[in-house]
Amino acid sequence: MSCKRLSLLFVAFLLAGCSRVFYQPGSSDFYSRYVSYWHRRGEIRRTPTDLIMSADAVFLSCPLRMRMVDLIAQRKGWRSIETEFKKEEEYAECQAYYDFVLAVYTKDSSWNDLDSPDSMWKVILVADGIRRYPESIVRVKPKADEVAVFYPFIKPWMKVYRVRFGRAGIRNAKSLKLIITSLMGRVTLSWDLR
Repeated sequence: MSCKRLSLLFVAFLLAGCSRVFYQPGSSDFYSRYVSYWHRRGEIRRTPTDLIMSADAVFLSCPLRMRMVDLIAQRKGWRSIETEFKKEEEYAECQAYYDFVLAVYTKDSSWNDLDSPDSMWKVILVADGIRRYPESIVRVKPKADEVAVFYPFIKPWMKVYRVRFGRAGIRNAKSLKLIITSLMGRVTLSWDLR
């Protein structure tokens, strides 16, 4: 093969490979622009090097839910009717509940059982001074793309829970505190909603 022909093949190969690359905003773009505002982290330590428990929580506020639906619809090519249906569904849920995605690490993996009725941990929401216990705590396994885009702080050694509290009587709270507590210690994560 001549050098000229080999060079042409090489250039054609490069152009063919590059023509299929599309820019998509990275996971850190969406997280840093929208999710990080609603993300909180807390830890229980016995000593600076002895981590007993860590908790990362995202409050699934109405504005955040709408942004997430918009991004999913754009990336997955939903029709406008699908997008509007999902937005209505999410809006109804965020009007009825305070929902959190909670990622938890515990030093002893048997302690990481927030979804168990016999868990050593109690989860409490304080909204404008009113205490609530969860209506549900469900262990979830987010998909890899959801972790990458929405929850990059979730690590493989953490368990992830969806924690739901009813909003009745505390519909327009100005502050929220999510408390995870046991005899091992307490984590308090706070959001100012004003």
